[in-house]
Amino acid sequence: GPLPREWLAERLWPHDASDAARGTLRQHVFQLGRRAGQPLFTGAVDLALRADVAHDVRVNGDATPLDLLPHLEFPDHPKLDEAVGAERRRWAADVLEHWWSAAEREQSLGRWVEALRIADRLVHALPVSERAARLQMTLHGRLRDRSAVLLCFDRLKQRLHDDLGERPSAELGREPASDQFR
Repeated sequence: GPLPREWLAERLWPHDASDAARGTLRQHVFQLGRRAGQPLFTGAVDLALRADVAHDVRVNGDATPLDLLPHLEFPDHPKLDEAVGAERRRWAADVLEHWWSAAEREQSLGRWVEALRIADRLVHALPVSERAARLQMTLHGRLRDRSAVLLCFDRLKQRLHDDLGERPSAELGREPASDQFR
């Protein structure tokens, strides 16, 4: 969304005077538009991408990557690094929410294999999540793969022990033996 030019300039050029940082931002915005062959941004106070400028940075299906620009870091600009980190966390939360919804939708439609593929991504992203493991176990159960149910439980149990020094909840511990997974 729109960001105040002052805020951007301060984070991108923290060691420059305020006027100089704003001028540098203005020049970079101009140069980006020139290279693109058209202005890319609007706003005199708040800088925003023009509505007619296409981009592909959005949550788009269950194959959307969890990490947003993972190799882009700004160690010399702590405020910018913090702001980018906050955006990454927001992005990851949006992607995970999308994955949960997609898995639930596929499961409700009886598409067990498709739902399991998404559940596997959730378990990979959230390795100590009982919710993700339960979904994965449930789907393996729907596919009548009891050994996979037990393997999922054992992996979660090991991860909880190794990472947190904890055990699965008593409720989840009873589930692999339940009829739901037979």
